[in-house]
Amino acid sequence: MTTTTNRLTLDQPLSLLDDQGNAVSLTVMAIQMTREAQQITACTAEFQLSREQLHQIESRSLFNLDPEIRSPLSAGPFQAELPLRLQASLDPEFLECFPSLGNPEQLGAHLKNLSEQDPLLSADHWYGLRISQQQENGETGYTSLWAYLDPSLLGVDPLPTQALSEAMAAFSQACQGRSTSDSEAEDPFLETADQDESVAQMTQTIESLLGRFTQEVTGSLSDVADQIAASFSGALESLDTVTGQDLSQELLQILIAFFQEEEWFYQQVGLEPMLLTLFQGDHGRWECYAECRETEQQVLFYSICPLVCPVERRTEVAEFLGRANWGLVIGNFELDWDQGQIRCKTSLDVEGDRLSIPLVRNLAYSNVLIMDTYLPGLKAVIEDGVAPEVAIRSIEQE
Repeated sequence: MTTTTNRLTLDQPLSLLDDQGNAVSLTVMAIQMTREAQQITACTAEFQLSREQLHQIESRSLFNLDPEIRSPLSAGPFQAELPLRLQASLDPEFLECFPSLGNPEQLGAHLKNLSEQDPLLSADHWYGLRISQQQENGETGYTSLWAYLDPSLLGVDPLPTQALSEAMAAFSQACQGRSTSDSEAEDPFLETADQDESVAQMTQTIESLLGRFTQEVTGSLSDVADQIAASFSGALESLDTVTGQDLSQELLQILIAFFQEEEWFYQQVGLEPMLLTLFQGDHGRWECYAECRETEQQVLFYSICPLVCPVERRTEVAEFLGRANWGLVIGNFELDWDQGQIRCKTSLDVEGDRLSIPLVRNLAYSNVLIMDTYLPGLKAVIEDGVAPEVAIRSIEQE
């Protein structure tokens, strides 16, 4: 049977809807279709989006991109001013809804005329594979579990056990920044007993999860988030996340020990003394990173606000942050006036003393608590046009 792949390059605005009918507007850059005997067997779309649009996707888990099945960033945080790319695969159940059109103009016209009820416009019918951003020093981004599953299997119930196991193993390796070839090293990725137990738990959870998608049972993935997290925990406890790296740096060792003790999923940026993680607060989810400055004997922890401040609101946001900083005893907010990035910084100088896990715990948790406390006010100023003084008062009077 002959298999052919056809890629159509587009530049077409498209609004996809969540299960509540709320839209997120993206730009379709390309559609790739795989056919066997003229029948479409797989469809992948490439979207371009902004940092603000990515926040909408992540906060609402659109494209089935729940936090528990996303890897950490590969090479540092996203930059606010640069576009991002989202690659997503269409649920096989809805491939028959896709038109068999031969040129970009016809496809663009078809997408433009879709009704809101069309299955192709439901974000739940697409599986986000990866998010990436090309930066000056290279590419950064993350992948999801779906990137390691054959798209044709997404509609199969139950999923083949071997395919699931291979996908989960590959995803776990990606989460730890390891290549496929590393799995062939002498040291096992997991102890055998832990691996067997973890794979069994993950298989059961993800089979159930995929069944919920393909049968279109209503409900959020958040209902099974704890199960997925538990499935990974047994494996993560056994992972040597820094194999082959130089851990002679005392500060970095203590940071790693803190993340492991708190069971925070993290990734080191290459060989740099920097660890990336994600944090889910009461008012949002955002990227964090901890940085060691060995020479100065300093440790810094940053929360990157999930909102990017548009140019027209930067004066108001600067006032809001100034008012917030006035009342902070520990830490401070920072605004990149050129790019609109907002972050919260806490830091320690341990020269002449020793860093400890309790000190790092205070450093990290005070930081994320500050971001979570003031995030509703930032949203009010940026998105709703609330005056900075009013927004601050509403927070600090609670």
